[in-house]
Amino acid sequence: RDMSSKGYVDLERGTRGGANKLVTEAFGTFFLSLALFGLATDTVLGALGVGVMLALVTIACGGGHYNPAISFAYTVNDGSKPVSALGMIAAQVGGAALAAVFASKFLGGAAAPGDSDMVTGSVAEGIFVYQLMLTYLASDSGLTIGLSYFSGLLAFGPAAGSTGNPAIVLGVAVANAATGKGLSLSTVAMARCAVPLLAATVAPYCKGFFASKVPRGTEFCGAFFLFLGILALQSNGADGANLAIGTTLATWVAICGTTASFNPAITVARLVKTGRFDTWA
Repeated sequence: RDMSSKGYVDLERGTRGGANKLVTEAFGTFFLSLALFGLATDTVLGALGVGVMLALVTIACGGGHYNPAISFAYTVNDGSKPVSALGMIAAQVGGAALAAVFASKFLGGAAAPGDSDMVTGSVAEGIFVYQLMLTYLASDSGLTIGLSYFSGLLAFGPAAGSTGNPAIVLGVAVANAATGKGLSLSTVAMARCAVPLLAATVAPYCKGFFASKVPRGTEFCGAFFLFLGILALQSNGADGANLAIGTTLATWVAICGTTASFNPAITVARLVKTGRFDTWA
């Protein structure tokens, strides 16, 4: 599958691709980063605001990734020239760095995810970005992508300080260096950059494997992520968790299709209605 130009539209010429990708990435990541710096993502309204911002910039810019992990994964899976991904990642980090400088002057500060437990944070980042990458593969809709980001941010952000976006971590480091605070990246911060790249890269391969080699594989994956999100939201005690749970369900319906149930009661009801009990096999 050719994914190298997916999600990009040249608004002036109406064709896909081109140098406008870099402007799109820098512009979109700047506003997404501002939302992350300015809103409390451990609240439902804050996380929803960030998700809506991602949806808005995706729609307004005609597409885009705004996340180095997503850009890197598309390049690896397409076999495209690495220079394309490097250019987009540089634009994303530049946009995030400008947002960090702006936030430090006008929003009271900008900070990368805290130094929480490396294993916990890395697992959260991996799960978060894995779901996000599958959403990008399944839908071009800015609304779907934004809501997927919202549900992941609210589920995994409070416990692990996860943003699911290496551009935020690198952008804060670059901004600190540019403003004379020194360039510093902790081991945890570097893990927050590396793990999302890996998770996004393997996501298309895992999706293809489960869809073709494992009976009901997509149903298993969707149920796993849905109930993992429910457990995370309940343990975090986030207000508005029901909204995030519903959004997670909608995300996985978009990823797996409307034939997926993720719920034994729904599956049994469908089988009774259609009389297709042979599908239990």
